[in-house]
This record gives sequence, structure tokens and C-alpha cells, in this order.
Amino acid sequence: MGVAFGRIEPNEVYEKISGVQNPGDLSVRSGNGVTLKSSGGVHVEGQLGGEEMEVAVLRIDQSEYEALFPEHVKAYELQFKRS
Repeated sequence: MGVAFGRIEPNEVYEKISGVQNPGDLSVRSGNGVTLKSSGGVHVEGQLGGEEMEVAVLRIDQSEYEALFPEHVKAYELQFKRS
């Protein structure tokens, strides 16, 4: 399982759904259009400054996380290798 988070800049589409009471009903797409599937929902944090907000996609399946973020997985695994 993995978690991905980042900054978003709300646009007119976000403004239409910003009244959603259950953020778990939201989905997130990466910059190249891939939808991040989540079994833990999507959490949107308040203002980070200006119009930016933070979004977290919770409980991403391990195989999907490895495919989406191979460099993060490799960096994590390198922390535990003995030299």
C-alpha cells in the first residue's frame, strides 16, 4: 500500500465539486492522465497559500504504486541495503 500527495490548484471543475461532503468520493488523475485508484479515499487539505491546496490519495495498491512511482520505490528500498 502507498500514499501519494501533492499540491493542486483548484480550477472551475474543482469549484463545482468543492461542496462534496465525502472527500472519499473524489478521484485524482496524474499529470499524464492516469487515475490513481485508492481504497482509502482522497483527502483534500485547506489552503497552502494563495490558491494552492494539498491532496492525498490514500491506500494505493502496491503494484499500482510501483508502476506509478518506481523511483520512489527504488529510493525506499535502497535505504535498507547494506553496503
